[in-house]
Amino acid sequence: MPPSIPYLGQTLVRQVFPSHADFREEHLPSQHGRVVIVTGSSSGMGMELARILYLKGATVYLAARSKDKLDRAYKDIVGSAPPNSPVGRLEILLLDLADLTSIKKSAEDFMSREPHLHVLVHNAGVMNPPANSRTKQGYDLEMGTNCLGPFLFTQFLLPTLISTTRALRDAGLPANLAASRIVWTSSISIFAAAPHGMVFDSQPTSHGTMGGPTIMTDIQLNYAQSKVGNVFHSAEIVRRYADEGIISIALDPGLLKTELQRNHTPAQKAMGKFFFKDAKYGAYTELFAGFSPEVTVEKAKEGAFVIPWGKWGCLPQGTKKGIEEGQAKRFWEWCEAEVKQYR
Repeated sequence: MPPSIPYLGQTLVRQVFPSHADFREEHLPSQHGRVVIVTGSSSGMGMELARILYLKGATVYLAARSKDKLDRAYKDIVGSAPPNSPVGRLEILLLDLADLTSIKKSAEDFMSREPHLHVLVHNAGVMNPPANSRTKQGYDLEMGTNCLGPFLFTQFLLPTLISTTRALRDAGLPANLAASRIVWTSSISIFAAAPHGMVFDSQPTSHGTMGGPTIMTDIQLNYAQSKVGNVFHSAEIVRRYADEGIISIALDPGLLKTELQRNHTPAQKAMGKFFFKDAKYGAYTELFAGFSPEVTVEKAKEGAFVIPWGKWGCLPQGTKKGIEEGQAKRFWEWCEAEVKQYR
């Protein structure tokens, strides 16, 4: 039997049937004075993560494209706080990751309100949309929303993340406590992706760069492509910015009951009732990646990957090989070229 088969089976079992969460609300110290952005936080696990952080005293920016949904999430989270509890501050940030022209304005809006950013959680995403769905700029909706939009948003915020780390280092905090973090929400679907993690087009793009990621006809593989992209972005942030004190980590949040499954088939939804957990479990996975002291610069440099519900796992061999062979660098450079005009 090929060595990849038992490896894959063992890894998938750990993710489909995870053990309990060891890092939960009660393990999180006060977050007063810390600023966090959680994208896609108008519902689901993003909202649940924001709730945990708000109740622990953090300044939390709920970032999403729908003002109505953000307002409802805001009221839900604020209303869940016990009377006279030492909560943090909740803010709304309009962010449409499917429209590259709008992302600069969203980043500038945040930076006009906050001089620091301690944790950026890329939680937003789209999965299995109707066929031929596109972003405002005509990109495949999954690749655009899950990769290009978050990439551009991160580029605008990196200087603030780095300066926040430097300020904390100058104040005498140890490197890992001072480090700002970027969390990338990937998926178990990356285990179904290509042998090298991502399939690229052979033809150069209109910008003259090497071909970008292939848009797959199989909707599951197409989603997996974009989720490999999240891992690649995380790996490249580590390669380029770990020495600046940035911790970048990718994760599989787990099988969850969220709005991400709204386009699932009836059969998939039926299966989900058996396997899928409430959104809060996914929030625990993100909480571990963004706030556990176990997550360090050293672990990020090792290529660590987080699985449900906040455990250390392993990347698929194909994705790991893709990083080692320069596929992550190629994807980063493609993204740079595509978003250049929106900087």
